[in-house]
Amino acid sequence: MRVLFVTNYDETQVGGFQAHLIRALKQMNWQYDRINTGQVIKQIIDKNISTPDFILMMEGEIGSHNTPSDIGRMKNITKVWWFTDTHVIYQQQVDWAKLTGAQFLFCAQNRFIPRFKNDNLDVIWLPQAVDAQTFYNKNLEKEYDVAFVGYVTDIRAKWFNMLADAGLEVHAFSLAPITWPTQNNKFIYHQV
Repeated sequence: MRVLFVTNYDETQVGGFQAHLIRALKQMNWQYDRINTGQVIKQIIDKNISTPDFILMMEGEIGSHNTPSDIGRMKNITKVWWFTDTHVIYQQQVDWAKLTGAQFLFCAQNRFIPRFKNDNLDVIWLPQAVDAQTFYNKNLEKEYDVAFVGYVTDIRAKWFNMLADAGLEVHAFSLAPITWPTQNNKFIYHQV
């Protein structure tokens, strides 16, 4: 099986969901080419990429608006989207699905499936799996009551504050800037 993996994740990043997905492709002995979301057809030609069995598209960095819209012109190839950040960029994902003409759409958050169906998109729930090479009991001493790594949205900030109100020490670690009201913050935020 040969896959063309199209993502806007930074190619230099170590870890993250992209790294886990690439490791899974390698473990299955699938061949893959990885390209960025902009000017997909030009990259295929420039890099002399062989025709894949299917194209797997995945959004990555939240701030990126580089849409692989030219994929919509590719007719005789199966196109697949796997949406992982639907809770943050739902409308952007709807637009991407329609622009690219993907035949298969997957979403990591089950609660959004009815919403996609209301937008006339047939989306299947495909949750992310835990990577046993990354997540295992390392027998470390507990440092925090609650530690979160990821994008802090308004609702997550509210949840973290509720946990802090209940007496837990909550730490959130993120690359993203603060986008929520901070005047009543009770959790500790680390911009890394």
